[in-house]
Amino acid sequence: MDDKNYFSGIAQQYHHNRPEYPAEIFQYLSMLCDDRQSAWDVATGTGQAATHLVQQFNQVIATDNSQEQIAHAKKLGNIDYRHENAESSSLADSSVDLITVAQALHWLDFDAFMAEAKRVLKPGGVFAAWCYSLVHINPEVDKTIDHLYSEILKSYWSKRHQWLDQAYDNFDFPYPLINSPDIKMESTWTYQQFVAYLRTWSAVQKYLQQEAIDPIQQILQPLEFAWCDTGHMKKCQWPLHFKIFRKV
Repeated sequence: MDDKNYFSGIAQQYHHNRPEYPAEIFQYLSMLCDDRQSAWDVATGTGQAATHLVQQFNQVIATDNSQEQIAHAKKLGNIDYRHENAESSSLADSSVDLITVAQALHWLDFDAFMAEAKRVLKPGGVFAAWCYSLVHINPEVDKTIDHLYSEILKSYWSKRHQWLDQAYDNFDFPYPLINSPDIKMESTWTYQQFVAYLRTWSAVQKYLQQEAIDPIQQILQPLEFAWCDTGHMKKCQWPLHFKIFRKV
């Protein structure tokens, strides 16, 4: 199984070219919690979720096994960034009210991490993992992106990526799941911003490293045609999928 971290080398690009999570996610999760003292954002990357959590919680511990990602994260006073593995954190037993894993659960050792999450969560604490599906813009653009995703990059996705495609339905969570909110992630981007986002995909980075050729070049012509006016911004939407439970 290919577990190589393809994001560390593009940490700055990742920080600037990934979509922002909507604030509704964090408002909803905070309302589920009995207390809002502390939250642990797992595999935080450059802090896309952690910087929202600080609006709802007194303290946020944000961990990642990539020092490069953490180095490019936005620094706020009540975020404690730590370079450590999710499966063996330095957090105390029963110490956090909420654990979040944004678009990263498929990269973790699930069983080991679940044991760690149960250890760290307070009784009654909430766990929330989420991921997003392939972006939707319009039928013409979507067709071109699906060709990149499913054909050009087919053999370059990690085997773990299939778990993301399954919206984490393949995982056996330790407690009953809570009904999930119906929320989409949206960004209005220029053509150039969208292409920059595509280059943050792990399979694109793997293709680049193995073939020394940019796979995005193979779709630029049909993508420009599908975009129609590359000087015009378009709304990009990603369906979000949640797995949420409360520790009993």
